[in-house]
Amino acid sequence: MKAKTKQELIISLIHDDLIHAKLIYGMNDLGLSTEGYFIDLGNTIIKLMGFTNTQNEQVFMHYLDLQKQAKFVAIIAGSNAMHQLAQDIYHELKFQKSFTYERNK
Repeated sequence: MKAKTKQELIISLIHDDLIHAKLIYGMNDLGLSTEGYFIDLGNTIIKLMGFTNTQNEQVFMHYLDLQKQAKFVAIIAGSNAMHQLAQDIYHELKFQKSFTYERNK
């Protein structure tokens, strides 16, 4: 297996979380209970990106808002739409990190 950079790993985790979120949103729309099917990749992603404990909750809520976009992405064989969304979210979080860093200087 090819070694991934930290950025590629985080984008891959975001992508996997988006696929899972889309499934959960779809199940909820069908009236199915998804109470026990949540995974905690969002917090892992935020920690890997280097946010401090005091920033975690605010950034996590922002991540969840961004994640909701997955509901509207069609998963079609050969489509890169979900991967593009994962990259966009990564860059948004990275921007948030730099913005937070500058504000705390």
